[in-house]
Amino acid sequence: MDQREREGTGPIWHEDILGRQIQPATKDLGLPHITWRFLRHWGATHMMELGIPVKTVQERLGHSRPDILLKHYVHVLDGSAERAAAVLSTGLANGSSVSDSP
Repeated sequence: MDQREREGTGPIWHEDILGRQIQPATKDLGLPHITWRFLRHWGATHMMELGIPVKTVQERLGHSRPDILLKHYVHVLDGSAERAAAVLSTGLANGSSVSDSP
């Protein structure tokens, strides 16, 4: 166990959590079998969709380089150009300017 795991800020690899808590809960709720791989992919996908910086997601997943993350999750960024344009358009329509930024 590394320091991030002890502090609760790094990846969780304890099979006990999945086997003793998550699997029984999903079974009780009638959900499909959930694996660590699924949870990891779900978490990474949602972090990317929420606009969390690639570097931050990379660090949370424990990848040594951001290109490893991007190789597997580039599909999540496919709509990022449209989202960026929409945010910019909304900001401009509301009278925001670059000088308004913190």
